Amino acid sequence: MPTFNLRRFSRPEILRKIDKRHLILFLQPHAEYFSMRGIALPPPDSGNGLDYEALSMALANPDLSSNPELFDALFLVDELSTPEAFDAVQEAIQGRKFEEEIPSESSPADLAVRVHLLDADILDRVHARQEMCRYRAFVYFKAHTRSNGGIDLPGQEQIATIEAALNRGLDRKRRGRNARLIPFNGDDHLWFLVRRGAALNRQGIILDDGQSDSLYYRPERYDTVVYSHSKNEIRMSVRNNSKWLLELYRAEFGVHLFGSRDYFKGKNKFTLEPLRQDGKACLECGDVDGIDKVVLTEYTILYDPNFGESVTRRADDVFGLMEARGRSFPQGGRLVRAKFKIKFSDAKTPRTVTINAGNRAGFKIDDDSIVLEQWLTNRGFITEIYHA
Repeated sequence: MPTFNLRRFSRPEILRKIDKRHLILFLQPHAEYFSMRGIALPPPDSGNGLDYEALSMALANPDLSSNPELFDALFLVDELSTPEAFDAVQEAIQGRKFEEEIPSESSPADLAVRVHLLDADILDRVHARQEMCRYRAFVYFKAHTRSNGGIDLPGQEQIATIEAALNRGLDRKRRGRNARLIPFNGDDHLWFLVRRGAALNRQGIILDDGQSDSLYYRPERYDTVVYSHSKNEIRMSVRNNSKWLLELYRAEFGVHLFGSRDYFKGKNKFTLEPLRQDGKACLECGDVDGIDKVVLTEYTILYDPNFGESVTRRADDVFGLMEARGRSFPQGGRLVRAKFKIKFSDAKTPRTVTINAGNRAGFKIDDDSIVLEQWLTNRGFITEIYHA
């Protein structure tokens, strides 16, 4: 279970925006839990009122030691009760038979509750897409060749096989056997959200009678695995860049999608040498639709790996600073890391993109990532070497 904090769904004003009948239907399977908290849920079609203040208090101060199904459902609905998620949920229900049953005046929370009652899997997939669109640090692994001939999104049987393999690896590291793989199709990518458990956690709690107790639970984690058809490579985002997890995903997706545990082995995705070779010209972006401006804000040069000697230079505009002081880009050492502020055409403010020489990068995964990779390719930051 994720860290539990109902930011919206525990507020009385939000609860009142939800149709009372559907809110009661949503909570009714867990009526015993609310009864133990002193809340009697009225029948859905009853004219009796609902004590929103008491319900709000019960949701804001949950007893996580009981009824995990309730809190999983509450967490999902709370996450998708935002104006940003509102459109994503509406897009997900387009063409469904029940779409016309949902009134046009539904609030974001109202819509989330109604869709959960009708088909909770829809909310699960919308939430999975939201998780994938957060800023993430990615590690890339190339295949041995540029092209693979194309593969389809795995079916349920193949997904179950991959889940079983991941669970064996997770269980060996005492992370349980709870992995679930949620696949998506993209224009050039196969996306996989891996929902898994972390190491068991223990938390001291105080019961309603004032006694101390312990709650044991396995926190929920999300990892992202993305396969690119055109580049024949895989990129992965895992918690803390854990090496064993990266290796688990690299090997299992390689063997189950392409028949070889070492299919994805190349680690030479990025080079930062264009900063030295081309100077400020490497930041040009006029040939890439979707990017308005690129500014270098930081770089790190490793001088002596034996002693870990490195120098990092930061500025609002590194090349602008060099020009103002009559300096050129340093030629010694190995460029290992650079940060850029990139103004995407559809974004109000610039976003930070981090590139590490080798196979690591950090950026927000959404439609902008496509034009980002186009810019990196055009400026020479992405290599064309495919041997391991």
